Amino acid sequence: MDYLLLLLSSCKHWSTYRGNDSRDRWRNREVEEEYFALYVDATFLSVRRGGVSKEPVYVVVRLTCEGRREILGFLVLQ
Repeated sequence: MDYLLLLLSSCKHWSTYRGNDSRDRWRNREVEEEYFALYVDATFLSVRRGGVSKEPVYVVVRLTCEGRREILGFLVLQ
């Protein structure tokens, strides 16, 4: 994923996450193989690249058999 977005309640600019060890640990974490459901959806957010434009952010969330939701990833395509 070239553009991993961490959408937190206290959002920070993406550049603050570049080179961050916690981001690398999250991307390389072990993911359980069993899950109840897998959701793939997109939402349009304003993305700044020279100018500001609305671009789709694809979100992948899995639901475990225990009912826990886990974000597997975000992706913004150019």
